[in-house]
Amino acid sequence: MGDCCQSKSSDLEKIRKDQSKVLWICSRNDIIANTSLLAAASLVAFTNSPWPDNVVGLGITVLFFKSGIGVLAGARSELAYEAGMRART
Repeated sequence: MGDCCQSKSSDLEKIRKDQSKVLWICSRNDIIANTSLLAAASLVAFTNSPWPDNVVGLGITVLFFKSGIGVLAGARSELAYEAGMRART
């Protein structure tokens, strides 16, 4: 009985750690995107050109895409690990 409770406790701790990691990634991306958009808006107003906005938009797209791929890769490896653990028992 004790092993079951300890296992559930460690599972909950792992879930919280994973959620914190994803929350950090999303928050970091939001800060980068918002700061970049402010800089691009200033440059667009100063240069009267759409290029700063286009470059920042492309950069934000790449940032979000890479972050999403990383989150999906982490989830995929976690699912594979859990499937392997279930196969052992």
